[in-house]
Amino acid sequence: MSRMFEYETYMVKLAVNEPDYKAATSPDVAGNIVKAIYDNLDQSQEHLGVLFLNSKMNCFGFKTNFAGTMNACNVDVRLIFSGALTMNAHALVIYHNHPSGNPEFSSEDYQLTKRLVEIGILLNIPVVDHILYYRGDTRSLRTTDATIFEGRNQW
Repeated sequence: MSRMFEYETYMVKLAVNEPDYKAATSPDVAGNIVKAIYDNLDQSQEHLGVLFLNSKMNCFGFKTNFAGTMNACNVDVRLIFSGALTMNAHALVIYHNHPSGNPEFSSEDYQLTKRLVEIGILLNIPVVDHILYYRGDTRSLRTTDATIFEGRNQW
């Protein structure tokens, strides 16, 4: 008796207000893409997702992987990188929000980013930034503390 296996495939499309937001060549431009994404999400709970970048650092898709509570979001790093592998992404930008409006990255945000950067190095899919969305604005972890990304994964 033979077994049949089914695998789910999916495409992710980016829908933003301005077409020139696709070229995510800096933290500011990536922040604009993240703002457009959060226009369509419930901002009373925390979400974490990833922008998929091609070799020219153009954003060709995104996936909001996790939704949590008002102040926390459990993250399974396997799901972040499984999407990147499925989409054949060259690089990633991680994004999440703080429903409280706090503009500071937490110690958990730093730890998660460090872990994702290291895994990205192993998989040859660099994590180039982590964007925080708060009160309609964004902040880049690369701009805030570049030591996490130092010497690798440049824009």
